[in-house]
Amino acid sequence: MYAFKLQAGAILCCTYFIAAYIRNLKPGKRTYGDRLFAFILFMAPVAALFDGATAVTVNMLDTVPAWVNLVLHAAFFISMDSIIIVLFAFIVYQTVGIRNGKQLFAIMSPGIVTSILVIYYIKNLHYIHGKTTNYSMGISVYISYGVLMFYLIFICILFTVRRRTLIKSKLKALSMLMFYMGSLLVVQMVFPEALITALLPIGAVAVLYVNFQDPALQELKHYNEEMITGFATLVESRDASTGNHIKHTKGYVEIILNEMRDDPKYSKIITQDFIEDVLNAAPMHDIGKIAIPDQILCKPAKLTEEEFNIMKTHTTIGSNILDETFADLNDAEYKRVAHDVAKFHHEKWNGSGYPEGLKGEDIPLSARIMAIADVFEATSSKRCYKEAYDLDTCFKIIKDGAGLDFDPVLAMLFVNAQDKVRKYHNDERKAG
Repeated sequence: MYAFKLQAGAILCCTYFIAAYIRNLKPGKRTYGDRLFAFILFMAPVAALFDGATAVTVNMLDTVPAWVNLVLHAAFFISMDSIIIVLFAFIVYQTVGIRNGKQLFAIMSPGIVTSILVIYYIKNLHYIHGKTTNYSMGISVYISYGVLMFYLIFICILFTVRRRTLIKSKLKALSMLMFYMGSLLVVQMVFPEALITALLPIGAVAVLYVNFQDPALQELKHYNEEMITGFATLVESRDASTGNHIKHTKGYVEIILNEMRDDPKYSKIITQDFIEDVLNAAPMHDIGKIAIPDQILCKPAKLTEEEFNIMKTHTTIGSNILDETFADLNDAEYKRVAHDVAKFHHEKWNGSGYPEGLKGEDIPLSARIMAIADVFEATSSKRCYKEAYDLDTCFKIIKDGAGLDFDPVLAMLFVNAQDKVRKYHNDERKAG
């Protein structure tokens, strides 16, 4: 009965988190991370329930039919294994990112195969009479232990490879979760009568909810992003160029980031955190234009040398504004990316850009990405001083600038992805 009480407590804790999650959840687009967490959250009490049921029936072997025990154990193993599999996918999403359903299936497929084996061998389950309680053993049990051990080892390898690219808060939270799960696995394997498996899902839910998926924190983050985008749009609207410049440049930045994630040169340094930081910083790249006089910003002709020198100051002004605005923000990596995007997006690969004349890879990666997206959007859109160029000309500008104005690898990634770029460009223009 001790085990049943433990699982009942786990169910109550999960119920609290479910109620809090539903109460604070707002309608909107769901990411892979949101959907994976929701599965873990709602499956956790189910796993604890079946765990409690087996903890009771395994001590009633004389009265409970054998097939009932097998069915309950099968349900318990599958529900617990599914949590482990999806939890692993969630961690991959938080560290590396998941782009589509095919990647998600590939990540989960080893666990799915082992779950099938668990069901296949469930008939070989046998029961051992312990000092305090009976417990089950057999191939299915060993496979379930193996699934958790396999994923823990894989995640440790992933952390080792990615430790320098993960933000500290996320690394600490996920490391704590892995230590917690590993400790439970060791205790359960060494002391099989402990029956503490139900603590695994509730611990996972608590760590993920507090550190990643609390709807209240998600909503606050969303409001902050909306405020930043709104402020940037207000600044951009002063030059009477296009109200969608910010949206379009962010779209092109996202295409480049996705292409980088598939390229061997960048695949090991492109994390979900870096992608989100660059995407959230992109709308603020020209925020320093707020300090540029209207007669220069909106001039329908080529700027004089003196006027252009004033225009160039928007890079340093923008980075200074962001440094002051985010001074108290507890996210050093995002602050750095936002600063770099604002200050260095007009630097050129050959060193002829501004404000500091940086050259090659001395230019921050985020700024090199922004430079390509910014130029392509500017050339493909109408401005107060020019008409929009056709897309072939815009791609030629990027291609011809590879190794001169732009990072040659990033420029060619963008040019080679022109089918995606054209589709995005055309879809956005149709949408108005």
